[in-house]
Amino acid sequence: MRVAHQAFFRAVKRILQGRLAGMASRLRLFWWSLAAFLVCFFSLGTILSLRAGSAQPTELVVVLGGGGPERFATGLQLIQSGSANKLLLINRLTSEINTAKDAVGLDEFTLSTDVLSRNSWEEAIRTRAWMSEHGVTRVAVVSDPPHMLRLAYTWSRVFAGTSLSYSLVATQPAWWSAWRWWANRESRRFVGSEVLKLAYYVWHY
Repeated sequence: MRVAHQAFFRAVKRILQGRLAGMASRLRLFWWSLAAFLVCFFSLGTILSLRAGSAQPTELVVVLGGGGPERFATGLQLIQSGSANKLLLINRLTSEINTAKDAVGLDEFTLSTDVLSRNSWEEAIRTRAWMSEHGVTRVAVVSDPPHMLRLAYTWSRVFAGTSLSYSLVATQPAWWSAWRWWANRESRRFVGSEVLKLAYYVWHY
């Protein structure tokens, strides 16, 4: 009888040890998964804006549509600093177009506008056509920081197989912080939108 009891207790002990080991393994997986999620969550702003670079000498500056006044201000600053002598404004305000004319002067640079592009992909497509038509090979693309990763994907796809090159220039809006993007309503909205749009672009294009 005593032997039977000992065998029974040993069996119970093995079962408990197995279950505890399984629980410990699942708990470790949970904590590692949670840590990975938190790292991805808090670094998402940095990931999205990572492809932005510094302004380089170029032939054309393109200010993309949408966003706030920072895009136009950044593009105009590049022109005034002598980085390029051609400016393409896509779906920008009439007041911004007039400001560009007054600030630089039509005799000193070429100002063009595009009101037909409906999204980032079409902006790249139409800019490529404009560059081919005007003999331009280098372009600096201006947009907001969380837009950079999707732009890098888009412009690299659109320019693939050509001799054209692009660089991405990010604005510096007051509402943006790469590491604290979640603390601001505007940046939360932008980041959430970019994640969905990037997934769609990778799937669709």
